[in-house]
Amino acid sequence: MKIHLRLEGSLYWYEREKRKELLIEVPDGSTYRDVIEQAGLPLSEIAYLSVENQTRNLEDKAKDGETVLIMPVIGGG
Repeated sequence: MKIHLRLEGSLYWYEREKRKELLIEVPDGSTYRDVIEQAGLPLSEIAYLSVENQTRNLEDKAKDGETVLIMPVIGGG
């Protein structure tokens, strides 16, 4: 299945081609954790996942054709 990812903040730094939006293909039944790992993003840098303005958990099943907004952990001082 194909999943569209929107990487917010500094997350695009981890994407090989430094893209903020990408389309990846994962096997049917994949979780959002699987999707993130397939995209090569470090789980430790992910704060929030959203699909159609609804929060998703890493263990939820992804659906074909979804657009997933991925927000990074933000630090400061």
